[in-house]
Amino acid sequence: MSILKRMVFREFFGMFLLGVISLTALFVIVDFFDRVQRYVGEWGAPTGLLFKFMLYKSPEIIYQMTPLALPLSTLIALGLLSRNRELIAIRAGGISVRSVLGPVFVFSLLCAALLFAVGEYFVPKSHQKLRLTYEEMRRYQFRKMAALAGSDAGDVLDSFGGWYRGSNGVYCVRRYEMTANVIHGLTALEIGPGFRITRRIEAARATWTGTNWIGQHVSIRDFSPSGAISTREYPSYTLPIEETPRQFETAKVDPSEMGFFALKDYIKRLEGGGSDMREFRVDLWAKMSYPLSGFLLLVLAAPLGLGSGRRAGMSVGIVISLAICITFYEFNAWMISIGHGGVVSPPIAAWSADVIYGLAGIAAYIRAT
Repeated sequence: MSILKRMVFREFFGMFLLGVISLTALFVIVDFFDRVQRYVGEWGAPTGLLFKFMLYKSPEIIYQMTPLALPLSTLIALGLLSRNRELIAIRAGGISVRSVLGPVFVFSLLCAALLFAVGEYFVPKSHQKLRLTYEEMRRYQFRKMAALAGSDAGDVLDSFGGWYRGSNGVYCVRRYEMTANVIHGLTALEIGPGFRITRRIEAARATWTGTNWIGQHVSIRDFSPSGAISTREYPSYTLPIEETPRQFETAKVDPSEMGFFALKDYIKRLEGGGSDMREFRVDLWAKMSYPLSGFLLLVLAAPLGLGSGRRAGMSVGIVISLAICITFYEFNAWMISIGHGGVVSPPIAAWSADVIYGLAGIAAYIRAT
């Protein structure tokens, strides 16, 4: 790497680290004070539990802020180089600015690969712990609600049920005791191709043993394609339920808790049972498009920084980069939203912002260099 390339990259990298740290710290501080009144003040949860919540949320915040820090650092670095007349000196020496920026673009592509790895391995694990910590804080809310109602906290904690979609089918839970890990009134429907019910399992009670669910007074009905029905009854039976108690407590499957390949397998498994997984496919494509967005935003920011005047420095770079990031983020969120609603296909929903901003950046970069 030449001296000029090292100089430009050093300027960029310093601003990049500052941008990631500043954006992450700003988001964490605002989010913390937004939650402290509700979780600690209203619910009565310990402050240490809230700090634990924010700790588990930090990897996801860094994941979200890194693509936004790339154009921010690029514009500020180029603005400072332009103000110090260093870009003029580079051009006067007959050196292409495009070649000098090469290490910056290579670094942004490495960031995209690193972000994909972080989203695959670290963010899902931290998000699972985040949700469990949130459920732990909600117990304080339930206890406070019970105290205000003059009832026992256990009655509030145990008073939920409903329909849940699991890995092997659909479950109906009449009542679930969180403190005892016991399900009362369980109905499990195993779904086959064409969304056809192949088996119905009913249990008066199901208890978690630590490794599996044991049902009492179990009735199993198998439905063959020809329409024949066979019935079996057991006083005690090991139920084919893969979900753990924690998964029932946080029953909605969250794509944030799965990496790209885990979510892909989950979609394939449920689509095989006839489920509509359009919403999840939007999130699947987004796990590929979002890490690359930082590189594309950088391509758009670079020509703006190269065209800035000598007096345009840090302040102008911050304003322009924030405008780019905010419009990109809002447009991308809007496309993801209408994709979840089925208005556009999942690939279009996830990639539209990247494609539009990327093409605009490439056109502007070619003209500027």
